[in-house]
Parts: sequence; structure tokens; C-alpha cells
Amino acid sequence: MPQPEINGRPGVAILFHGCTDITIFRPLRYPHPHIDENSFATLPPTGYIRTTVPRIRGKKYDYASYTTWQLDWHTDTPLVFGGTHHPRIPSQTEREPASTERPQRFALKLAANVGNSRIGKALMEKLIDEAIYYTVHLSSVQGEAVPKHYGIWCGITDWDVPVAISIMQWGGRPYLSHIKDTKDDTLETRKAVLRAYHALHQKAGIEHDNHSAASDGHILYDHVEEKAYIVDFSRAFPGHKCALRMPLFDEYPGIVPDPVFGCRELLLVSRLVGMTRNASYLGDPTGRMQAFVDQYFEEHPEAESDVEVDSDDEVDSGDGVDSDNEGPDGVDREDEVDSAE
Repeated sequence: MPQPEINGRPGVAILFHGCTDITIFRPLRYPHPHIDENSFATLPPTGYIRTTVPRIRGKKYDYASYTTWQLDWHTDTPLVFGGTHHPRIPSQTEREPASTERPQRFALKLAANVGNSRIGKALMEKLIDEAIYYTVHLSSVQGEAVPKHYGIWCGITDWDVPVAISIMQWGGRPYLSHIKDTKDDTLETRKAVLRAYHALHQKAGIEHDNHSAASDGHILYDHVEEKAYIVDFSRAFPGHKCALRMPLFDEYPGIVPDPVFGCRELLLVSRLVGMTRNASYLGDPTGRMQAFVDQYFEEHPEAESDVEVDSDDEVDSGDGVDSDNEGPDGVDREDEVDSAE
């Protein structure tokens, strides 16, 4: 579907935290012959997006501080706002009516001074690369395994700075640093994480391949939607042929060899979320794990001498990482975005 129009042209209206005026942003012209604003998810047809106060590394920045961002600071990460959609733009003299419906939520990543700043231009290029990747490789799983991408929009802000803004669906809080091993880490939450990775493999053919301790924000969980989303595809590669053999959503008392499980990454994620215990399958008193192994070797007798159990590998549990609340995509997940004022 085509993006909504404002004054006869595609546009999105945004009211930044601390600003009094709504600004209209227009779609970027992409350096790709087959990608334009209509290649992305469609924004709401009317109304505007109101942002929350932005954070950088867990610290809030008011209007006076964030409007000098990239002028006074040196950083290679975008400024990120949470945002909520409001269905109607009120007049200057009119108070916006209260809504009984939960608003649509967004994450807005902003690159400032894109016209005359080396840092600003570099950040915009990163946003463009990410947007193109989402369109080319992840269109089949947007809203299911990854957040929806609404494209990049450009304009002059209320504080008179040219910016490029990447608008994405709000994905929730980081699972590893904020949810894992808490009361919110339920069986259904863990299954939601596995479900997102399974869709990424089966529908998009993408292996994420980013599970280091420095990437604790790459799995998000939205408690409102009760869904998990994967972000940060800086190490991902397409063309993955998932060969999962064992039931993915079962709990297992031990680890079988990768080929027996069928997919190394899904086994790793199963261990990461605690669905598979970090122990040898040989300790399973029921014999169920041994049955999976025996069946695999009956079907692949030539593989028995080459297969080893990967139980000694470290699996990042999300512990021991720094206390920053930003994900690898730069989005601060400390506050719920639906608290926008």
C-alpha cells in the first residue's frame, strides 16, 4: 500500500519531545533502483507520531541537550526515541481527546546534520543499509520475527537541523538483560523467542549468528503483543537451509550433538533461553534423548565417528554484561514507549 500523503505528497508528521510544533518529514530517495517509500510497511493514514524523551546509555536527555546532539558530541550511534501514534492532529487551541485504545508504538532512530556533517552522513548510511536489508532479506518475517520497518524519512527539525529518521515498530525490552531469569521469563516467553528464530530460518532463510556477550539486546520481547523480535543483523547471512529434526518447543534435560538436533543455531537459542539444559544427554534417565541420538545414527551411520556433543561451549546467558539499556540497534529499552506524554 502507498504511504499516507500530507498536502498531496507522501509524508509523516512527528512531534518530538519538548517541541511545540509538529514537523512533516518526507521519504528518502534510496540508492537502490527498486526500493522507494512504498517498499516498506505502511504508516497510519492519519494523525502523527509523538515521541518520548530520548535516552543514550540509560541517561535521559531533555530538549536542550538532545537538540545539540552531533553538534557538541562525538558518537557513532543514532539518537533514538520511542514514539506513539495519535490518530488526529489537534489545533493549537484544542486539547487532544483521550483515547481508549492502546496506541501503535514505534522506535525512531535519528541521524542529525545529514547534510553537512561527516558523522551525520555516516549514520544515515548505516540507517539506509539497515532499511535495504530489511526490505530485501526480511520482508517475509516483518512483524513476526523482526520489527516492521516503515522506511527512512527526511526533513528539517523544529530546532533547525536536517535529519534522517528510520521508523520501526517498537520491539519491546531486551530479553537477556531485562527478562531472562525473572518472573516474566515464562515458558510462553521462551517459546516466543524460539518461534521468532524458527520463522527467521524457515521463512527468510536467515541465520542470525550473533550471540556474543556484547549483543545482549538482539532479542526483544514485547509483553503487550506477547511476541519476541530479533534485531541487529550485522553478522547474519542469507541462504540458511534449516534442517531442524527435533521438536523445537520441548524442554530437554541435556544437549545432543548439533546434527541430531538438526540446526546449530536453534539448539544454541534453546540453550540460551533455558529450554535445553547445559548438560550431556547421557544423563537423561528417561532415555528419550538417547532415542533421538540412536535414530539419527541409524539414518546416518557414516556420521557416528564425526559427531561430538557441544556441551562445553559457552552460552551467553546475558549475565555479566554492562548495565546499558541500549540494544545493538541503538534503541534504549529501559522504559515502555507507551508511556509517552
